[in-house]
Amino acid sequence: MLVSKEGNFVQELIVDERVRAVDALSREAAMVLWRLLGTSAPLAAFANSPLVFVPGLNALPLLASAAARNANAIKLSEEDQASIETVKGILSIVGILDTSTGVTRINAQAFQGLSTSTFSGARVTSVQDVTTIAREIGPISPQLAEGVAGLTQKFAQKLVASMMRRLAEDLEGDMFFPGRPRLL
Repeated sequence: MLVSKEGNFVQELIVDERVRAVDALSREAAMVLWRLLGTSAPLAAFANSPLVFVPGLNALPLLASAAARNANAIKLSEEDQASIETVKGILSIVGILDTSTGVTRINAQAFQGLSTSTFSGARVTSVQDVTTIAREIGPISPQLAEGVAGLTQKFAQKLVASMMRRLAEDLEGDMFFPGRPRLL
């Protein structure tokens, strides 16, 4: 079973790939936000005023000032770029992304008709269909639930570890104080 409690190689592979994809997409979002924050001159100017010493008011202006001084502090690795391209490719194949015009856009037509579901290729349109599906899944649902819970836990642990590693690397680097001397 793909989602067994014990786990297997395929589960590990799926979890690892999902972690890479989510990590890369969140890294890309952080990079865009960091650069946007760096272009907000009013916030950066506020960092030079006496109000910056007021607790609670100073976090955003100080971050904007740091982002303005070092816009490229958050970068995507080659692995991140490859993961993002893989996600875009998958979304393109399933019809969610439209790249036919050279510009990547979300295909709104892909979301039409989502009010009716499918299970094993059969359309689910009534309560009787749901009851039939429940009877089919019933015998394996305890194992399925345990497997899904295990996969979710592995995914969350690996994603948090990956993001913490990235944060430590960013804070160790020149994100806030570009050009500062290294202690070690």
